[in-house]
Amino acid sequence: MRLFGHTVTARTRLRFRTSSGVILKSVTAQRYAKDLPIVNDTVTVGDLTPLGALTYLAEFEFWPSTRGTIVLGSCALVFDLPAYGKSDCESETSLVVEVTEDPARANVPNPEVVRVARTIQAIKLAEKAEEHLRSGDLRTATQKLKQATRRLEELGEQEKARALDQLRDRIEAEPENTDLGIKRIRGTTKRLTE
Repeated sequence: MRLFGHTVTARTRLRFRTSSGVILKSVTAQRYAKDLPIVNDTVTVGDLTPLGALTYLAEFEFWPSTRGTIVLGSCALVFDLPAYGKSDCESETSLVVEVTEDPARANVPNPEVVRVARTIQAIKLAEKAEEHLRSGDLRTATQKLKQATRRLEELGEQEKARALDQLRDRIEAEPENTDLGIKRIRGTTKRLTE
């Protein structure tokens, strides 16, 4: 585990068990801002390396019939630890939500969920900017980059926001060089996921 770049976990997956009436709608990897395929309520996720944590956003759908704490189900992180010769290690947690009619308690966002969702939005906006630039729609591409910059500023990611803003300025200054702009967006988007 001390060696740089080696895998800490392998065959890593999230296994969901939902309560009756609860539907797992999607699981999004923050690093890639991509929805992951769900097969039998299990999602294969990236293996953990010594370089850092991975974050995922799960979306559920349910129609509450009562107020109070509702158990949506559970989520188990299942993984192998190759350095120790262990397989199918598991850590499980309950998924709960508070249902209320009290406006003071309703819609109080979880700061970590908001951070992950905004990061995913910023990455998706940058990817859309790349698509628009590739199709020759410079105006929409720069608008998307401006929106992504705002999301990053809201997150306090000033350095990344500045990088996107500078990229937008370069694209506007050199509209004839779209290939270079696309490469720069791709590189900048990759840095957003780190």
